Amino acid sequence: MQSRLWIALDNLLSLATERRLGYRDFFLATAEAYGGGRGLSLSIRALMRELEGASAHTLEEARRYVRRLVETGYSPVVFDCLGLPELYWLYARLRAGGARLAVYAYVNKTGRTAGFLEEFQRASMLELAESLGGSKSSSLDRIVHEVLSEPASLAQLALKAEAHLKTAVDRWVEQLVRFSTPFFVVSDHGYDFARDGEKYYLVHGRELNVLSKLAPLLVVSRPPRWRSPRCSF
Repeated sequence: MQSRLWIALDNLLSLATERRLGYRDFFLATAEAYGGGRGLSLSIRALMRELEGASAHTLEEARRYVRRLVETGYSPVVFDCLGLPELYWLYARLRAGGARLAVYAYVNKTGRTAGFLEEFQRASMLELAESLGGSKSSSLDRIVHEVLSEPASLAQLALKAEAHLKTAVDRWVEQLVRFSTPFFVVSDHGYDFARDGEKYYLVHGRELNVLSKLAPLLVVSRPPRWRSPRCSF
């Protein structure tokens, strides 16, 4: 039986995909959810409430499921810092290609890589990926810290995110569509939107720790049928 946390995440991603929401619109809706918002922001708020009150779906549970997937032949891809907008875009792109997938939400209370690695008993994300026999990417985490950690207007931040975070996900989609066997994408944490007056920036693992706690697991049991990175979203 699915938990309320898993249902909230699945409903959110399915709704945004059915509406054919673009990456930037989802990014903006996520930022607006911190102040309440409307439309899709209300569904994001529902997910945030479940994360804030979650006591189940710990990293220990995530570790057990990851090991089971590897043992049954799934190829792993380990992401450092897969934020909610990037998870949506990855989900939408793969689903548009006919992939059969399922998404799960686990809770990394620290919102940091260290808490994730402690559970998996590894010294680095690279070591973790190698121990699972898969690939690893830290590009999203670097972008969050190096490009999107400086306060900017929400419109400017969204443009930067689209130019950097979305582009990084698109590059990964080009690789993932070449998989001929089942695979999964797992990440250690997400990020939160913080404010400095009227300006916004991205953080994770700090005092504001809501969506940062989201450690998603995207399981693709049937890879996409197409081999083109194009998408009509």
